[in-house]
Amino acid sequence: MKGYQYISFLLRFIALFELAFAMTQGLGANFDTVKTVKQLMFNLVDAVVYSKKSKELTQEAEERAKIFEKKTKKLDALIKELDETLRSYSKGEDLDDEFRELISKIEEFADTAALQTKRVLEQKFEKQKEELKEEAEAYRIKALKSIETFLSSDPLPILDKRVTLKAVGGAYEARVRYTCAEKIEYEFLLDTKNVDLFQNSLEFSKFEKGLKIAVRLGKTWLKSELVPGYEKLDQYVLSSAEVSKTNTVATFIHEQSEKKFTFVYSKSETQSFIEVKYEDSQGSVDVNADPQLNKYLETEPLKYALENLTLALLELERHKMRLTKLVQDENDLLSSLDFFELLLTSSKIASQNLKKVPGATLFTEFSKEEIVQFVERLKLLGREGLQIASLFGIESLLEKEFAH
Repeated sequence: MKGYQYISFLLRFIALFELAFAMTQGLGANFDTVKTVKQLMFNLVDAVVYSKKSKELTQEAEERAKIFEKKTKKLDALIKELDETLRSYSKGEDLDDEFRELISKIEEFADTAALQTKRVLEQKFEKQKEELKEEAEAYRIKALKSIETFLSSDPLPILDKRVTLKAVGGAYEARVRYTCAEKIEYEFLLDTKNVDLFQNSLEFSKFEKGLKIAVRLGKTWLKSELVPGYEKLDQYVLSSAEVSKTNTVATFIHEQSEKKFTFVYSKSETQSFIEVKYEDSQGSVDVNADPQLNKYLETEPLKYALENLTLALLELERHKMRLTKLVQDENDLLSSLDFFELLLTSSKIASQNLKKVPGATLFTEFSKEEIVQFVERLKLLGREGLQIASLFGIESLLEKEFAH
């Protein structure tokens, strides 16, 4: 068995095993829906609660800053008033030296007392500010981790998915980007070291050794007809790649020159296609478009290589490391921490999907303890929580809380 055939077999086996495992985990028709609702009930609601708390603490810190500013201004005004009063006394012509010395000492004492009071106020304020800042940051991190956990399970209807990879200083950086319904987009950074092919610079020879591609035609002194000039792929390493629902695009470069190959691999239920483009200092060449070059092109080893690369890129999706982007209606949610609209949108989708499952409600799919926990979390959202509860038919459990 050739190298590329072995890798293909191994990756296909892994993919089939994971598919079989996933099927055993969700034997019920409502498994994915219930799983999404559960993620929403806990992780997404937690993200909203934590972000709300983080904002409240940040706002409290701002209010404390305003209070500190008012106090220092009031202290400055008091000292100014005292200085003016003492100065008016010191101008009296009938004052002897003892009284002038007393006034000077009072001024000195007042200045020292004011300075000490300012220092106490500043220390107290700085301590409170730092405590509030640390607490707000802790809640911000909790909110982000909760939203990461929610989105890592792909809970929303995905319209498009792209895994991208690029070489960065001898290593690979990979990301997966999702475009979902309701103008929601998010992106995860992926951990490339968990996939063997991307632990080091990926040479094309990992798929098939000795493969070469005819890139130009030329004459030799031995023959009058045109003969192909070949490029050996063993000398090329992966520079970038992207896999989407329809195709895989990969660029391999020659590290000691400006030469590069770009491959576009696409596959339908019945056929697969490979496009090859070559570029160097002399220009670019569309190998497939030139019949004289295309006849020398070994397409099957290339297809195997690109299919194996595709499977490895898709394998990366399982190794999410950090949420790097979350946008809804062009609003940057990671910066604003405004997750309620995402919760509302997700709740509408999840509740509608739950209604499509015959006989399924929150009460049939979740334990009493889980529902109680959900309700207690929603209470922390105030009347916004009542809005979410109504989508799942449990608003009666919260209405008493907001009756007044």
